[in-house]
Formats: sequence, C-alpha cells, structure tokens
Amino acid sequence: MWPANRSGFRSPMTLLDCSSPESAIASLAALLNRSEATIRRQLEAGDLDAYGMFSGRDNREIVVEDFLGVSGGTPSAHEIHWFHATRVPPGTTFSEGLLPLAEVEPRLRATLDSLSTDLPSSRGDRNSALQYHNKLANPTIGGGPCAFLIREAAVRPGGHHIAFAECPEIAKDIAGMRFDRASAAELLRRFRAATKPCVVTFRTRDPCPSATESAALYAYLSIHDPPSAVAVGAGFSGRGRAVPPEDIVGYEFLDGAE
Repeated sequence: MWPANRSGFRSPMTLLDCSSPESAIASLAALLNRSEATIRRQLEAGDLDAYGMFSGRDNREIVVEDFLGVSGGTPSAHEIHWFHATRVPPGTTFSEGLLPLAEVEPRLRATLDSLSTDLPSSRGDRNSALQYHNKLANPTIGGGPCAFLIREAAVRPGGHHIAFAECPEIAKDIAGMRFDRASAAELLRRFRAATKPCVVTFRTRDPCPSATESAALYAYLSIHDPPSAVAVGAGFSGRGRAVPPEDIVGYEFLDGAE
C-alpha cells in the first residue's frame, strides 16, 4: 500500500465516485491499491453488529481501520465527485456553474412571483419566514450550494435527507411565508410543473479523508444492509461560494422523479 504524501493524497491520480456501490468499491480499490475483489471480500467479512452500540468508535472508522486494514491515516482521492439535486427550468445547462443561494434566490423568487399572480393574498407561516431569513443571513451555514457524496441520497433520499429534486427548501420557504397552506401548496404544484428534477455532478480537488471513510461505510452497507446505505451522512457545502462551470462534470434530468 502506498503511503499518503504530505498533502494527504495517494499516488497515482485517484477518483472517488459514489454514483453506485460498484463505483465506490472501484474507487476504494484504486485508492488503496488493491483489487475490487479484495475490497469486496474484506467488506463482506466485516461485521459492525459485533462491535455493539457502545464501542465508542464511529462506524466509518471501524470499516476503514478494522475491515479494510488502513493505518496511518485515511487517504483522500485527488478528485471527488459530488451530487447536487435540484429543480430547474427545461433547457438549463448550468453554464454559470452552481450558484450560491444569494444569487439563486432572486431568480427563484421572480419565477414564483410569475406563477402566483392569480393566487389570493393571505397570511403566510412565520416559521417559513424564519427559515427563509436564516438561510440568507448565514451564507456559511445555509448559503450552499450543497451536495451529497452518494448519488442515491440525492436521487432517492431517505431518512433525514431532504428531497431537493422534489422541491428546493428555499422555494418551500418563500411559498410558505407568502401564502396560507392551500395557496402555498398550489404555488409549489405550479413550480414543479414548470421545472424539471435534475442531479448535477461536480468535482472538488481538496483533500477530504472523511469522504473516503463515508464511501467505505456506504460500500459496506450496500453489501450488508442496502436500504440503510443511502442514509450515510456525507455532504458538501459551498458555504456561499459558487461551484465554477469548469468543475461541472455533468448533469442529468430525472425521469419519473416528480
């Protein structure tokens, strides 16, 4: 196994891609200089249940150190792919990259305004207004753009993950603070009809050992407990900074994700 260099990377150039369990295993194999069969065999042999709830160790740590036998620190891939789920007008090409909330919000608000001209005025929900203002007031927390390491979490979220491809949070906040429940629901129905669900793949090239650990846990759970694999919490936040267009790997409109 190659040692990590001072930047935390391993050579040669490696990609961490969790678009599927198979790609995650292939990425781990390349990163650890082993065959995919070896990685799969090591993960199949591991048993998290044997450690119990009170082991005092994170499951990611157990999978990486005990099942995969990594020592001396978790390596990071040179390039990591992330998956951003959203809804956009047909024909969107992401030529500007992925913009932070502060730049997206005025455009989204204008779209919602155009879709609600005939809706009766009504008092909205105070909690929606609070959520809206908190997101805009704290760009390093809620400013995005945000993404998942695991594509399945973006496309078919479960557990605590939000279905961003069904409707962005900020759209729900705007509708909820402007209208009563019935009118807000109608506005969001119109918004979904006017937009398409989409997942955007982009790359980062900063060291991120925690992404490797999450990928290992995802691969392990995909073998032992597939329904829970999507719940592996691993995400990216731009903290109010855009993802530049040159880092967009691709995008896909999702059929049947309405």
